[in-house]
Amino acid sequence: LVELGGETKAINQFKKLSASVKLSSAALEAAREKSRALLLQIKQTAKPTKKMRNEYDRARSSVERLTQRHTKQRHALSRARSSMTTYQRPNPR
Repeated sequence: LVELGGETKAINQFKKLSASVKLSSAALEAAREKSRALLLQIKQTAKPTKKMRNEYDRARSSVERLTQRHTKQRHALSRARSSMTTYQRPNPR
C-alpha cells in the first residue's frame, strides 16, 4: 500500500507539472510574439520613442524570465516522469 501511495503521488505531481508546463509554454509564446511585434514597430519607425524602447526592453526581459521558468518546469517534469518509471509494474507473462 505504501508503494501505491507513492505511485499515486508521483502521478499527481506529474499531472500538475504537465499542466504547468503547458501554461508556461503558452505564456512564453505570447511574450515572444509581443516582443517581436514591438521590435517590428521600432524598426518601422524612423525615430522610436523612449517609451517604445522601454516597452520593448520590458517585453524582452519578460521573455527571458519566462524562458528560465519554462526551462525549470520542463526539467522538473522530466524528473517527475523519471520517478514514475520507478513505480512501473512488470508485465505479467
